[in-house]
Amino acid sequence: MSTAYIPTKQELREAISKEVRDTVLDVLPEAIREATQRQWLDTADVMDMLQCSRRHVQHLRDSEQLEYYQTNRTIRYKYSDVIAYLNEGKVSGGGAK
Repeated sequence: MSTAYIPTKQELREAISKEVRDTVLDVLPEAIREATQRQWLDTADVMDMLQCSRRHVQHLRDSEQLEYYQTNRTIRYKYSDVIAYLNEGKVSGGGAK
C-alpha cells in the first residue's frame, strides 16, 4: 500500500509561486522583446541588424534571399523575415574537435 504526501497550504502556495515566477522569468523577456520591436524596418535598420552595407542588402533583395515590400519608392522589410534570414545561417553547437 502506498502513502500519499499532502502538502500544507503554505507549501502549496510556495510551490505554485515558485513555478509561476520561473515561468514568467522564462517567457517574459522574449514577450517584451517581441512587443516592443517594430514590425517594419527600413534598409538602414536591416543594415544594422545584419552588420552589412546598403549594397549587400540590395543584393539580398535582388537574389530573393530577403523578402521585401515596396510602396512607390519606399522599401520595407518585415522584422520576422530578417530574423528568419539570420536563422538560415544558424550553426548548431558542438563545433569541430
